[in-house]
Formats: sequence, structure tokens, C-alpha cells
Amino acid sequence: MEGQYAITDENAITKKLVTDITQIVNTDTIFLLGKKINTGTHIFTHQIANEQTVAYWLLILITGDEKRHKMFQEEIEQKCNAGIAVSCIVAQTSTFQRWINEASPFALAVVQKRQSIYNTNLQLELCYNEIINKEIPEIEKNLFQKCFVLFNEYIAGAELFTIRKYYRLALFMYHQATELLLIAFIKSKTGLVLHTHNINHLNSYLSFLLPGIAQGFWGITHREQEAFRLLQKSYCSSRYDDDFIVKYKYLEIVQQKVNELRESLYQFK
Repeated sequence: MEGQYAITDENAITKKLVTDITQIVNTDTIFLLGKKINTGTHIFTHQIANEQTVAYWLLILITGDEKRHKMFQEEIEQKCNAGIAVSCIVAQTSTFQRWINEASPFALAVVQKRQSIYNTNLQLELCYNEIINKEIPEIEKNLFQKCFVLFNEYIAGAELFTIRKYYRLALFMYHQATELLLIAFIKSKTGLVLHTHNINHLNSYLSFLLPGIAQGFWGITHREQEAFRLLQKSYCSSRYDDDFIVKYKYLEIVQQKVNELRESLYQFK
């Protein structure tokens, strides 16, 4: 089946992912950062559980123009998602090497787990062997807590714009608050430093750490999902698109969802 992962064998699926990715960009290494598993049970055989990988979180190291990272990420996810859900982070190999030299907790953890599904860079492989037993620095314990000062300022701004009925700008403030919250939480758990305004990508990464919370933030009902779509779009459209309309009923949902996200993530800080 062209473009689809009709097979369920995981080795075959990862092989197809590698083929798709390397056709898009000059790839050095692909690390597996996480997987999501669906499990089914039934009474008709001695097998009590049937596990199937339904999503992959990948770190893709490339050689090439770093300005095109976001383009590569979008193209890779779009092509791979035709068959199985993929969330990816695209970075230059030289950047990852710098993270290693700086003893980044994220980079060292990735190397020491050695969950690579593709690697052509022998120089990096030698580097990995040198640091395989190196102690990973502890992530600052109050890292997530530090984001709340600015988070509360964004929320205050959103509330002020809501009172003044500038709903577009209120939504932009909620976008900023959400972006800050997700980036800080992911960094506090993985050591990964992200620079993105894409709420959907950030929530996708969160879904490998706390799948239930991420799914709830995306929304269950059509109205909740539309509110999330508007939040995602608001980073640019709230300021530059005169035709971008935000109704209060959606702003109210976003306000509730952002506050719930804050409370949920705080429990796992």
C-alpha cells in the first residue's frame, strides 16, 4: 500500500520511516526519543495483550542549511504521518555535537540510551563511545517553577484584553503563556531546549511524556478542537491578519484549558 504502513512489524516500520526521511533531507543520525503504544486484550487466544506502536518521537540530525529546519520538520511529519504518527525535532549534527561538549543533559541522555534507528556519522559514533559512561548533569529542580512569574503576566494581559473585548490579543497572550509553560515543562523533564512558537508541536512532544494531559489540551469535542486551532493560529494571525476573528466562546475554552494545563503540569513538576 503506497504511502501507508500496512505492516505492523516494528523493524519494517522504522525501516520505512528511515527511507522516507532520508529521501527528504541529508540525514546523519535518527534517534528514537519515544514511542506511544496501544494495547488491546481479548479472550480468543493464550496471548493476553497485543501491543502496537502508534506514534514515534524522533530526533533527526542533518547536514545542511539550519534555516530550513522547520521546513524539513513539516515535510517529514506530513510524509510519515500518512502511515503512522511521527513527531520530530530536526537539528544540525554540529549543533548536537555542541550540546554534547556543553554536557547538555538532553544530549547525553540521548547518546547513553543509544536508541538510534539510523546512523552514518562515524565521527559521532566515536564521540558517543567516549561519553557513554559520563555522568549526566542533574536538571535544575525548580526550572519549571521559574516560568510562572512571566506566565502569570501573560495571563493578566489576556484577562485585561478580554475585559476590553480585544479577543484576538487576549488569545495571543494565552498563546504566549502556553508556549512558555510547555517549553519550560519539557526542558524540566528532558533537558531539551526548544525554540518554537508552534503549540501543536510542543503539545505533541508533551504527549510522549504525559499523553492524557496532552490529549485533553488538544480537546475532545469539536468546539474544544476549534479553540485549540485558533490558539495555534493566533501567534501570527492575532497581530497581522485583519480577517482573523476570535469569538468569546472559544476564548473562554482556551482560558479554561490553559489554566487546567498549568494545574496538571504542576502536579508533575
